[in-house]
Amino acid sequence: MSTRIQFALLLAAVAVAIPACSRGTNPPPPAVATNSTPAPSEKAAMPEPQARSFLGQKAPKFEVDKWLGHEPSMQGKFVLIDFWATWCVPCRQSIPELNGFHQKFKDRLVIVGITDETAEEVRKTTLPHAEYSLASDPDERIMRALGLEGLPYSILIDPSGIVRYEGSPLSLDEKRLRSLLDSYTP
Repeated sequence: MSTRIQFALLLAAVAVAIPACSRGTNPPPPAVATNSTPAPSEKAAMPEPQARSFLGQKAPKFEVDKWLGHEPSMQGKFVLIDFWATWCVPCRQSIPELNGFHQKFKDRLVIVGITDETAEEVRKTTLPHAEYSLASDPDERIMRALGLEGLPYSILIDPSGIVRYEGSPLSLDEKRLRSLLDSYTP
């Protein structure tokens, strides 16, 4: 077998073995700036990170330590909470899609990106620009309540506080999001 084929097989094995960014005890890789977005085939191959399910149930209490900009008004709107980190490549890849959701559904939906990193860590990293609200919660209050084990991870909460979607933001497209918003509008 040629060296090129062996290398390609090794890369494929690594891509399957490390599907999402781990939130375990190992330190994350250093922050790397990228503005790339995944190809559609890359998005489809990503398995869902794990967390305790709250689907169809009241969402855990929403708390953050610090808003990295303005605190959005969430009254009477759906809230899509995206858990992310600056060092997580799939997290950064989901930002352009979330920006699109923010623009398209801003009358009905508030998007909040929550990281367990400090505001300083977020500010010193070059990311695709998030057009939605960002918050820092180094104490991981809501992440712990969800039992979150991987990133990126999102939950969609309807205006009455019930979780209507949970999983990777890379698995949520415009058609599915519109369907959820239309199905659960009071």
